[in-house]
Amino acid sequence: AGAVACISHAVAAQFAGSPRAFVLYDGLPRSPVPLERDRARDLLGVRAERFAVALIGRISDWKGQDVLARALAEPALSSIGAVGLVAGDPLPCADETAPRLDRLATELGVEDRLLRLGFREDIETVLGAADVVVVPSTRPEPLGLVALEAAAAGLPVVASSHGGVAEVVRDGETGRLVPPGDAVALAAALRALADDSDTSERMGRAGQHDVAERFALGRMLDELQAVYDRLSDRG
Repeated sequence: AGAVACISHAVAAQFAGSPRAFVLYDGLPRSPVPLERDRARDLLGVRAERFAVALIGRISDWKGQDVLARALAEPALSSIGAVGLVAGDPLPCADETAPRLDRLATELGVEDRLLRLGFREDIETVLGAADVVVVPSTRPEPLGLVALEAAAAGLPVVASSHGGVAEVVRDGETGRLVPPGDAVALAAALRALADDSDTSERMGRAGQHDVAERFALGRMLDELQAVYDRLSDRG
């Protein structure tokens, strides 16, 4: 290859400094518009006063649904009745992941606060009902489209501090980064946002601006075209 486009510095690092590898951040293909909060919560059965945390993505052994379940069981979140909204299904070849998550929720006593919503095409409903979106992956994400969509929708994002998603979330500005797999740290970060709506809203606004600036689709296409132009000029 004349050039190797990488969607994050985390991905580019795998090419050991090759001069052909470069970072080309994805452009967000669309910015979801969250459904009006009360309507979204009515549709999902979430009470108006509850602090709601959304985790969007397939159910797997590394996307962190189990970390969210454990965080909900921590006193920081259990004391305020925080709710987890898990949107997504497992792959057909991983039939045991969802039942395993359900068993864990029951063991932790959070089965009534960890709502499994299944596969959703109406992601705007999930985002509208949520106060914050989490990306607690225990393995590094190449980038993190969910984090981009959540930020574009005006929601703060709490994510694991590794992989490409750590390049999407600006810690303390557009969300928070926590150690991978650390349910206590995740619960603490979420509780801080639950207790400080002003900071949460500020982070949401900052995230919208940041995504529009750094992850614009037009910017990505311009940068990609420049690479083709450079390579074609070599003859």
